[in-house]
Amino acid sequence: INSLSNKLITDFENNYLDSAFQKLENITNNILNDLNEFGAEKLGIIFENDNVFSNPLFLYNRIANLNNNDCLVPIIDLSDALGRSIYTISGDKMVVTDYKEKNKFASLLSIKEYQETPSNTLDKFLQLPIELIITEIFYFVSKKQVISKLCGQDYILKITNDSILLNHKGINKLDAANLDLQFCNQQISIAVIEEDENKLDAAVAKASTELFKLGIIHVKEDLNIEQIFWSQLPANFAF
Repeated sequence: INSLSNKLITDFENNYLDSAFQKLENITNNILNDLNEFGAEKLGIIFENDNVFSNPLFLYNRIANLNNNDCLVPIIDLSDALGRSIYTISGDKMVVTDYKEKNKFASLLSIKEYQETPSNTLDKFLQLPIELIITEIFYFVSKKQVISKLCGQDYILKITNDSILLNHKGINKLDAANLDLQFCNQQISIAVIEEDENKLDAAVAKASTELFKLGIIHVKEDLNIEQIFWSQLPANFAF
Protein backbone atom coordinates (compact mmCIF):
# COMPACT_ATOMS: atom_id res chain seq x y z
CA ILE A 1 0.00 0.00 0.00
CA ASN A 2 2.82 2.39 0.90
CA SER A 3 4.47 1.76 -2.46
CA LEU A 4 1.34 3.10 -4.16
CA SER A 5 1.28 6.30 -2.10
CA ASN A 6 1.97 9.32 -4.29
CA LYS A 7 3.18 11.35 -1.29
CA LEU A 8 5.59 8.59 -0.22
CA ILE A 9 7.06 8.34 -3.70
CA THR A 10 7.37 12.11 -4.00
CA ASP A 11 9.00 12.42 -0.56
CA PHE A 12 11.44 9.62 -1.38
CA GLU A 13 12.44 11.32 -4.63
CA ASN A 14 12.85 14.72 -2.98
CA ASN A 15 14.92 13.27 -0.13
CA TYR A 16 17.12 11.40 -2.59
CA LEU A 17 17.71 14.55 -4.67
CA ASP A 18 18.41 16.63 -1.55
CA SER A 19 20.95 14.07 -0.36
CA ALA A 20 22.63 13.89 -3.78
CA PHE A 21 22.77 17.68 -3.99
CA GLN A 22 24.37 17.95 -0.55
CA LYS A 23 27.02 15.36 -1.44
CA LEU A 24 27.78 17.20 -4.68
CA GLU A 25 27.92 20.52 -2.84
CA ASN A 26 30.40 19.13 -0.29
CA ILE A 27 32.65 17.64 -2.97
CA THR A 28 32.58 20.87 -4.99
CA ASN A 29 33.45 23.02 -1.97
CA ASN A 30 36.36 20.72 -1.09
CA ILE A 31 37.72 21.02 -4.63
CA LEU A 32 37.29 24.81 -4.52
CA ASN A 33 39.31 24.95 -1.30
CA ASP A 34 42.13 22.98 -2.94
CA LEU A 35 42.11 25.33 -5.96
CA ASN A 36 41.78 28.51 -3.94
CA GLU A 37 45.24 29.81 -4.88
CA PHE A 38 44.30 29.63 -8.58
CA GLY A 39 41.21 31.79 -8.18
CA ALA A 40 38.78 29.01 -9.09
CA GLU A 41 35.09 29.75 -8.67
CA LYS A 42 31.87 27.79 -8.89
CA LEU A 43 29.80 28.39 -12.01
CA GLY A 44 26.23 29.42 -11.38
CA ILE A 45 23.29 31.54 -12.52
CA ILE A 46 23.54 35.25 -13.37
CA PHE A 47 20.57 37.61 -13.22
CA GLU A 48 20.69 40.65 -15.50
CA ASN A 49 17.51 42.73 -15.64
CA ASP A 50 14.81 40.36 -16.87
CA ASN A 51 17.30 37.82 -18.23
CA VAL A 52 18.70 34.76 -16.47
CA PHE A 53 21.99 33.40 -17.82
CA SER A 54 23.65 30.06 -17.06
CA ASN A 55 27.43 29.96 -16.67
CA PRO A 56 27.58 26.13 -16.73
CA LEU A 57 25.63 26.13 -20.00
CA PHE A 58 28.01 28.76 -21.39
CA LEU A 59 30.90 26.39 -20.68
CA TYR A 60 29.14 23.38 -22.22
CA ASN A 61 28.17 25.47 -25.25
CA ARG A 62 31.79 26.60 -25.62
CA ILE A 63 32.91 22.98 -25.78
CA ALA A 64 30.08 21.59 -27.91
CA ASN A 65 29.44 24.45 -30.34
CA LEU A 66 32.83 26.21 -30.23
CA ASN A 67 31.37 29.68 -29.67
CA ASN A 68 31.25 32.28 -26.90
CA ASN A 69 27.55 33.12 -26.98
CA ASP A 70 25.83 33.94 -23.69
CA CYS A 71 23.30 31.27 -22.75
CA LEU A 72 19.90 31.93 -21.23
CA VAL A 73 18.65 29.32 -18.77
CA PRO A 74 16.59 26.93 -20.93
CA ILE A 75 13.32 25.27 -20.00
CA ILE A 76 14.20 22.18 -22.03
CA ASP A 77 16.70 19.35 -21.60
CA LEU A 78 20.28 20.65 -21.73
CA SER A 79 21.21 18.19 -24.47
CA ASP A 80 18.45 19.67 -26.64
CA ALA A 81 19.56 23.20 -25.81
CA LEU A 82 23.16 22.43 -26.77
CA GLY A 83 22.80 20.02 -29.67
CA ARG A 84 21.74 22.54 -32.28
CA SER A 85 24.81 22.38 -34.50
CA ILE A 86 25.57 19.91 -37.26
CA TYR A 87 28.65 17.78 -36.60
CA THR A 88 30.73 16.21 -39.36
CA ILE A 89 33.90 14.14 -39.08
CA SER A 90 36.42 14.88 -41.80
CA GLY A 91 39.37 12.54 -41.27
CA ASP A 92 41.09 13.83 -38.15
CA LYS A 93 38.93 16.96 -37.86
CA MET A 94 35.54 17.81 -36.37
CA VAL A 95 33.48 20.25 -38.43
CA VAL A 96 30.86 22.13 -36.38
CA THR A 97 28.23 23.97 -38.44
CA ASP A 98 25.94 26.38 -36.58
CA TYR A 99 22.42 27.51 -37.48
CA LYS A 100 23.88 30.31 -39.65
CA GLU A 101 25.73 27.60 -41.64
CA LYS A 102 29.04 28.95 -40.38
CA ASN A 103 31.76 26.32 -39.95
CA LYS A 104 34.38 25.92 -37.26
CA PHE A 105 37.04 23.23 -37.41
CA ALA A 106 38.66 21.41 -34.49
CA SER A 107 41.43 18.86 -34.09
CA LEU A 108 41.98 17.02 -30.82
CA LEU A 109 45.28 16.26 -29.12
CA SER A 110 45.24 13.68 -26.31
CA ILE A 111 47.93 13.82 -23.64
CA LYS A 112 49.42 10.37 -23.06
CA GLU A 113 52.26 11.09 -20.65
CA TYR A 114 53.70 14.15 -18.95
CA GLN A 115 56.07 15.14 -16.19
CA GLU A 116 55.78 17.95 -13.67
CA THR A 117 56.09 21.17 -15.68
CA PRO A 118 56.99 24.57 -14.16
CA SER A 119 54.07 26.98 -14.42
CA ASN A 120 56.11 29.65 -16.21
CA THR A 121 57.10 27.11 -18.87
CA LEU A 122 53.50 25.96 -19.29
CA ASP A 123 52.41 29.60 -19.59
CA LYS A 124 54.36 29.87 -22.85
CA PHE A 125 52.19 27.15 -24.34
CA LEU A 126 48.98 28.71 -23.04
CA GLN A 127 49.96 32.06 -24.56
CA LEU A 128 50.28 30.70 -28.08
CA PRO A 129 48.19 32.72 -30.59
CA ILE A 130 45.89 29.73 -31.02
CA GLU A 131 42.31 29.12 -29.91
CA LEU A 132 42.37 26.18 -27.48
CA ILE A 133 40.00 24.33 -25.18
CA ILE A 134 41.74 22.11 -22.63
CA THR A 135 39.68 19.58 -20.69
CA GLU A 136 40.71 17.13 -17.98
CA ILE A 137 38.44 14.32 -16.87
CA PHE A 138 38.68 11.92 -13.91
CA TYR A 139 36.37 8.98 -13.38
CA PHE A 140 36.73 6.38 -10.68
CA VAL A 141 37.21 2.69 -11.45
CA SER A 142 37.22 -0.38 -9.24
CA LYS A 143 40.46 -1.73 -7.79
CA LYS A 144 39.81 -5.12 -9.41
CA GLN A 145 39.61 -3.51 -12.84
CA VAL A 146 42.94 -1.74 -12.36
CA ILE A 147 44.74 -4.74 -10.89
CA SER A 148 43.64 -7.02 -13.74
CA LYS A 149 45.28 -4.65 -16.23
CA LEU A 150 48.46 -4.36 -14.17
CA CYS A 151 48.88 -8.12 -13.77
CA GLY A 152 50.35 -8.30 -17.28
CA GLN A 153 53.04 -5.78 -16.35
CA ASP A 154 53.74 -7.67 -13.14
CA TYR A 155 54.16 -10.92 -15.10
CA ILE A 156 56.61 -9.35 -17.57
CA LEU A 157 58.68 -7.82 -14.77
CA LYS A 158 58.92 -11.22 -13.05
CA ILE A 159 60.17 -12.79 -16.29
CA THR A 160 62.91 -10.16 -16.60
CA ASN A 161 64.05 -10.92 -13.03
CA ASP A 162 64.32 -7.18 -12.42
CA SER A 163 63.57 -7.39 -8.71
CA ILE A 164 64.45 -3.73 -8.07
CA LEU A 165 61.96 -2.39 -10.62
CA LEU A 166 59.39 -5.01 -9.57
CA ASN A 167 59.62 -3.87 -5.95
CA HIS A 168 59.59 -0.20 -6.95
CA LYS A 169 56.43 -0.64 -9.02
CA GLY A 170 54.72 -2.38 -6.10
CA ILE A 171 52.05 -3.92 -8.34
CA ASN A 172 51.99 -7.08 -6.23
CA LYS A 173 51.07 -5.02 -3.14
CA LEU A 174 48.02 -3.28 -4.62
CA ASP A 175 45.69 -6.16 -3.82
CA ALA A 176 46.44 -6.06 -0.09
CA ALA A 177 43.20 -6.04 1.89
CA ASN A 178 44.44 -3.34 4.26
CA LEU A 179 45.44 -0.99 1.45
CA ASP A 180 42.91 1.85 1.27
CA LEU A 181 43.41 3.19 -2.23
CA GLN A 182 41.04 4.52 -4.86
CA PHE A 183 41.81 4.42 -8.56
CA CYS A 184 40.67 6.56 -11.44
CA ASN A 185 41.14 6.95 -15.16
CA GLN A 186 42.33 10.32 -16.41
CA GLN A 187 41.91 11.97 -19.78
CA ILE A 188 43.46 15.28 -20.85
CA SER A 189 42.56 16.58 -24.28
CA ILE A 190 43.32 19.79 -26.15
CA ALA A 191 40.94 21.01 -28.85
CA VAL A 192 42.68 23.25 -31.38
CA ILE A 193 40.09 25.43 -33.12
CA GLU A 194 40.15 27.43 -36.36
CA GLU A 195 37.56 29.05 -38.59
CA ASP A 196 39.68 28.25 -41.67
CA GLU A 197 40.36 24.56 -42.32
CA ASN A 198 43.60 25.39 -44.15
CA LYS A 199 44.94 27.19 -41.07
CA LEU A 200 44.01 24.37 -38.68
CA ASP A 201 46.88 22.05 -39.63
CA ALA A 202 49.41 24.85 -39.04
CA ALA A 203 47.85 25.66 -35.66
CA VAL A 204 47.95 21.98 -34.63
CA ALA A 205 51.58 21.70 -35.73
CA LYS A 206 52.50 24.77 -33.67
CA ALA A 207 50.71 23.44 -30.57
CA SER A 208 52.25 19.99 -31.02
CA THR A 209 55.76 21.42 -31.36
CA GLU A 210 55.42 23.36 -28.11
CA LEU A 211 54.11 20.28 -26.29
CA PHE A 212 57.10 18.24 -27.45
CA LYS A 213 59.42 21.00 -26.19
CA LEU A 214 57.79 20.53 -22.78
CA GLY A 215 58.35 16.77 -22.95
CA ILE A 216 54.61 16.09 -23.09
CA ILE A 217 53.80 12.96 -25.10
CA HIS A 218 50.58 13.29 -27.06
CA VAL A 219 48.73 12.03 -30.12
CA LYS A 220 46.46 13.65 -32.66
CA GLU A 221 43.14 11.81 -32.55
CA ASP A 222 41.59 10.39 -35.72
CA LEU A 223 39.61 7.16 -35.25
CA ASN A 224 38.58 8.15 -31.71
CA ILE A 225 37.99 11.82 -32.41
CA GLU A 226 34.19 11.64 -32.07
CA GLN A 227 34.36 9.74 -28.77
CA ILE A 228 36.97 12.12 -27.33
CA PHE A 229 35.05 15.19 -28.51
CA TRP A 230 31.83 14.22 -26.72
CA SER A 231 33.63 12.93 -23.63
CA GLN A 232 34.74 16.51 -22.94
CA LEU A 233 31.20 17.28 -21.80
CA PRO A 234 30.21 16.41 -18.22
CA ALA A 235 27.16 14.58 -16.85
CA ASN A 236 25.02 11.93 -18.48
CA PHE A 237 23.22 13.94 -21.14
CA ALA A 238 22.18 12.22 -24.38
CA PHE A 239 24.27 14.40 -26.67
